[in-house]
Amino acid sequence: MNAHQRPAAPLPPGIENAYTFFFFNSVCFQIVLGAPMVIFANNLGASATVVGILTSMTPLFAMLQMPAVNYVSRVGYKAFVMAGWGSRTFLILVPCVLPWCSGIWPSSTRLVIFVVTLAAFTIIRGISSCAWMPWITSLLPPERRAHYMIREQSVVMAASLFIYWLSGLILGATPSPARFTAVFFISFASGIVSLWFLTRIPDTPAEELARTSSEPVPWGAICRHPPFQAVLVASAIWVCGVAGLSSYTIVFLKTAGLVADGEVIQLAALFYAGGFLGLWTLVPAVERVGSKPVCIATASLVALAISGWLSLAMGWIEPDRWWIGGLYGLTGLGSTVFTVSSTRWLMAVTPEFGRVHFFALHTAVTSALLGGVPVAWGIVIDAMGSRWNSPMGSPASFPIFFGVSLLFLLLLLPWIQRMHEPEAKSLDELLGEIFYHAPARTLSRLFGNQQGH
Repeated sequence: MNAHQRPAAPLPPGIENAYTFFFFNSVCFQIVLGAPMVIFANNLGASATVVGILTSMTPLFAMLQMPAVNYVSRVGYKAFVMAGWGSRTFLILVPCVLPWCSGIWPSSTRLVIFVVTLAAFTIIRGISSCAWMPWITSLLPPERRAHYMIREQSVVMAASLFIYWLSGLILGATPSPARFTAVFFISFASGIVSLWFLTRIPDTPAEELARTSSEPVPWGAICRHPPFQAVLVASAIWVCGVAGLSSYTIVFLKTAGLVADGEVIQLAALFYAGGFLGLWTLVPAVERVGSKPVCIATASLVALAISGWLSLAMGWIEPDRWWIGGLYGLTGLGSTVFTVSSTRWLMAVTPEFGRVHFFALHTAVTSALLGGVPVAWGIVIDAMGSRWNSPMGSPASFPIFFGVSLLFLLLLLPWIQRMHEPEAKSLDELLGEIFYHAPARTLSRLFGNQQGH
């Protein structure tokens, strides 16, 4: 071993339970907050606006982390998360029962109950999640955090891919009440199992929030900090381009009658297959070439995918399941890697003094857009209705949706190109890293290990 090299600090005992927790937790929330939720709401007669509201609740209520963080130190990280995750899990019993209540309440009443239940679920989730990142960060040695994050996100992608495939298989072409109940009960059972693994993660003392000044926070000066401002604007443009994409692609496929309910979910699962692939191919390149070239490359991939959706909505290409699955996979790969690389860029440009306020402002802006944009699109889609049709016969609101989303991505590319990142390499070097250097290192480790034996 080189004298300057030090062995990485070991992960704390019990931290491996976090991976299992995330697997079952992902199975739980991907049903009640993902594609199966959209399919159930659509079967209850939800309009595009209601779908937009359901999609917006998770990011909007994530902003509750900001006031809730003041109470974490009084309760403790683990107890705070346990209380939130436990109470929200039992709310899933409501959608387990709703499919059987058609003889008691009309679809409109059941839809209202469903929306209110998910609102309560996401409110509790938003409040309790403020303790998770400080808890897991305090457990992990700094040099092992990237190692942990890649594996954590890989587990999330694998679990999401699995449960989307299984949900689509269970629901089938024409979902019955029993099929919907089975899917929601899997969500509830997975939530209970995730709680058991959560109890096995070691706890750490919650830090008190320091109050060093009574002066008001200079939000204007924070917004005008040039490197942070550039990243904040890039994040805002990105969110305007992709917010609502996961939900309204499903609404489009159902409205156009291109695929059955269960198959929609199975095709949407390929989003997570693409994300998983991106985590292990492009994310490792970020540390070597910088965030800028990776953000440009992955934003271009998502723009290409949205162009495919636009072509499909306009009738320029024949609807094909392989084509639709490929669009989901390409979107997942680009979106996942863009999020990771842009987050790394944000960490790099925020000054150490006042960092918590920079992060809070970024979270507030992106969460507001993630919540507001889908609702706005839902109102537009409902307002247009079917008065105008695209060449393929579906409402023209969907080509407009995909076209405007594509426009935001095309505006994002030159903005990122103008941004400055000192250590960033060129796109050519990124391609060299992906297609030459990374495979060469893999082969070297593989054959080097074999020769060692």
